[in-house]
Amino acid sequence: MSAHAKTSYVISNKIARNSKPFSDGEFIKECFLDSSEPMCPEKKEAFENVPLSRHTVMRRIGDIARNLELQLQHRAIDFDFFSLALDQSCDVCDTAQLLNFVRGITTDFKIMEELAAMQSMKGTTTGNDCSRKARALNHRQFVALLEENENEHHDIGYHTAVRWLSLGKMLKSVWDQRGEIQDFCVKKGNGIPQLSDAD
Repeated sequence: MSAHAKTSYVISNKIARNSKPFSDGEFIKECFLDSSEPMCPEKKEAFENVPLSRHTVMRRIGDIARNLELQLQHRAIDFDFFSLALDQSCDVCDTAQLLNFVRGITTDFKIMEELAAMQSMKGTTTGNDCSRKARALNHRQFVALLEENENEHHDIGYHTAVRWLSLGKMLKSVWDQRGEIQDFCVKKGNGIPQLSDAD
């Protein structure tokens, strides 16, 4: 990759991390050109060749996002255990955003937590709105399966209102019910091979 392309990626990354508009790349390039003339006129041509149009910045940010997603997927392969958490937050336009976090632990006890996805929410954003579709029918069917198997647990928590410290209890509950969860997922056509792994 050329120095011009690397510079374009570095600046695009800064634009994204600071929530600036894509068109700021053109402004930054203009600043480079204007300041290079008195400071280092021999470098002006190099600055002219740095691609920073709004379309280029948009593509660069998309490339960075895809790369980060691939890195997260590769790191997640090494997880022995993981948990998902949902949180709702409002952006600068007061639009509710549903944030999906993943936290995982590897065999050598390295813990990683990352923002996995973000989705705009229209209308109300109560906990029920966030989990209604996943919860209704599936939850009733899963509870019926637990009762049918006379399991000591009568339910499994979907989310927790307390801090991450409660994750141990939540993970233990999932671990204790892994057989029932696997059976339920298989019936739904979404088996989870890790739940049937004896190791």
